[in-house]
Amino acid sequence: MSHTHDLSPGQTQNPFDAGTDEHAIWSGALAIYAGFTAGDRAAIDANISPEATMFDSDTMPLIHGKAELDRIRDARPAGAAPAATVPSPVPVLRGIAPEVRIWGDTAVLLHYLAVDLADGSPEQTVRNTSVWRRASTATGRWLMVHNHEDVMAVHWLPDGVTGGTGR
Repeated sequence: MSHTHDLSPGQTQNPFDAGTDEHAIWSGALAIYAGFTAGDRAAIDANISPEATMFDSDTMPLIHGKAELDRIRDARPAGAAPAATVPSPVPVLRGIAPEVRIWGDTAVLLHYLAVDLADGSPEQTVRNTSVWRRASTATGRWLMVHNHEDVMAVHWLPDGVTGGTGR
């Protein structure tokens, strides 16, 4: 099943129907972004499998698991990434055009992330693909098991989105 939705600028509500797997997955992604802007590692980690792999936009090698992620986080300069304190200045993140595709207990979330670093620099676009696994059928909880993000060389957002430059 595939669904595509846009979030308007500043919109934090989930565009997917409440109670659906798509809603749970997009809520998890939004919670990760909210945790990042709040400097709340626990909020981020609550939505990531401890064994997750990820390609981070600021780190070249593939990250294997939470322990390795924590070592990378701890080595970053203060304010450069999610840490125990809020990055300064606080970036504004907008999740845009989420598409969720589900196959049983596995799902892929594709979306764009508009990043305003709040430092006067131009807004950046991050293209994101993440893989999610159902953690609990009873609760409908999903965890991210892989994430791949790329900062685009040119700012680009889909048509119909404020700031969109088209396909």
